[in-house]
Amino acid sequence: MPRCPPPVSHASPVPNPPRTSGSGTAQPLDDATFPAILPLANHLTIDGDVRDARVAGLLRSLTLRLVAAHPAGTIRIRTVDATGAAFGAFRDLVPVGLMSAPVADRDGLRRVLTEVEEWTREASHRHSLVLMIASFPQFADQAEFARIVQLADLGPSRGLHLVIAGWPPPSLIGVPSLTGPPQAT
Repeated sequence: MPRCPPPVSHASPVPNPPRTSGSGTAQPLDDATFPAILPLANHLTIDGDVRDARVAGLLRSLTLRLVAAHPAGTIRIRTVDATGAAFGAFRDLVPVGLMSAPVADRDGLRRVLTEVEEWTREASHRHSLVLMIASFPQFADQAEFARIVQLADLGPSRGLHLVIAGWPPPSLIGVPSLTGPPQAT
C-alpha cells in the first residue's frame, strides 16, 4: 500500500518549495507553441494586465499551479485587481487564509504593500508569500511603484515572490530607476 507523506508542521520553517511552476503552453505565434515553465527563483512581470484574456488565463493558471504545487500551509497569496475579474474562481481560498480577497483601490494597494513589507521584516517565515497584481488601481503612483521595486529587491531570498501584470505602468515608462523590479523575468 502506498504511503502518504507526513503532514507539514505549521511551526517549522518553509520546506524547499518547488523552484518552477509549469503554466501551460506559450503561443507567441499562431503556429508556434512550447511548454511554459516559470522560475519561482525570480519574480514575474507581464507587460499587459488582466484586461487581456491571455494575461487573465496566465494568472489563473499560475495561481492554481502554485496552490497545487505547495504543501498545505507553505504558501500565502495576496492579491490586487482593480478590475475585480482575475481571482473570482479562487474565492473559496479566502476564508481559509490561503489567499486574500483582491483589493481594487489605491488604499487597498497601500494596505497590501504594508502587510508584505511587515512580513519581509519577520525573522522567520513559516510560508512563502506571493503578491499577485492583476491590474493596478486608478491613481496608483510612483510612491507605490517604488515600494514594489523595493519589495522585489528583498524578494526570493526572504520567500517573497511577485507576479505583476501591467508592468511597467504607463506612468513609469521613461523613469529609469523604476523601469523594472529587480530579479524579475
